Amino acid sequence: MTTPRAFLPLTIVADDLTGACDTGALFAGSGAVPVTVWPAPAPSARVRAIDTESRSLEAGEAARRVRTTTGRLKGTMFKKIDSTLRGRVGPEIDALMRAGSQSSALVCPALPAERRVVLDRVLTVGSVPVAETPMAADPDFPAATGSSSVIDLLRPQLDRPLAWKLWGIFALGAAQGVMGWLMVKSGLVDDPKVNPVRLTAHLALALAIFAAELWIALGLLAPGAGRARRLAAALPFVVFAMALSGGMVAGLRAGAAYQTFPLMNGHFVPPEILLLEPWWMNFVHNMATVQFVHRGFFWLLLVLVPLAWWRRRDQPSAHVLLGLFAAQATLGVATLLAGVPTLLAAAHQSGAALLLGAALWHAHREGCKAS
Repeated sequence: MTTPRAFLPLTIVADDLTGACDTGALFAGSGAVPVTVWPAPAPSARVRAIDTESRSLEAGEAARRVRTTTGRLKGTMFKKIDSTLRGRVGPEIDALMRAGSQSSALVCPALPAERRVVLDRVLTVGSVPVAETPMAADPDFPAATGSSSVIDLLRPQLDRPLAWKLWGIFALGAAQGVMGWLMVKSGLVDDPKVNPVRLTAHLALALAIFAAELWIALGLLAPGAGRARRLAAALPFVVFAMALSGGMVAGLRAGAAYQTFPLMNGHFVPPEILLLEPWWMNFVHNMATVQFVHRGFFWLLLVLVPLAWWRRRDQPSAHVLLGLFAAQATLGVATLLAGVPTLLAAAHQSGAALLLGAALWHAHREGCKAS
């Protein structure tokens, strides 16, 4: 086969060596087709084939290899997929589309010479739906749906429309604006001091917007992440809760009441912690309780973060998480002991957002490992 000039240079991306060689041979009419295997760089040629060795990898790593391999290449990209849709077809096609800034792709899972064709959206092998053939027993076959429909087989592997996620962030932004006004309104009185609950709600929405945007960005950069392990998945929520408890500390100016560490004016549990009635009022109006809760989240993270780092100390995200936690803890203690100066307090609040971002990144990397 001779390749039209309009498609040159042409890069063939396959998930195994057989696919790379077989497809490259079809274009031999345009000259010799060099074949490289991951992680060797793509050669300079009019037509070239690359084997990413990704068929049996987890989805995130498979997508990362395709994106890394093709990110800087010019010309036309041809993604060789298995004719029975084995492998990480969805994430790899998605990664290739993003590398080439494409919004759509034509997927043709067929090999007529082997009687593998699509009839009315159903992938068949020798006239038998693929899910009813021995191919379905292959560990790399996407058999979760039990269907032979190409759409059903690929849909679980593809990302949900990005537009819906962005509309969700837009809704959070609208709620943030409303809550900002309610917060300011609560301070338009003789004593200009905003309601601490409304202040914390405003902070919660801001952090939720930040977390949602970062999570979407991480998914775009490394698609195909699965569910993270429990510890990594829980850390962002614990950090988020700690940041909100810090918002209550700031709103009540509770940092001015107990400026000792690690004890609170000589007590680990201050006697004033349940002074108010009913009991739940202490969590919104009692300085001792609010600061005790904030410290409690710190002690919890002092256990969880080093444990998460130890489990994944081979990952850059784990080192960043541990380093930012150490910096945030140092800033928090320094802010308290120094009498809550504005500069240190602002740096401590910024550190909470950075720590949340690090926890989300670490959870995403764990998900990529698990998928």
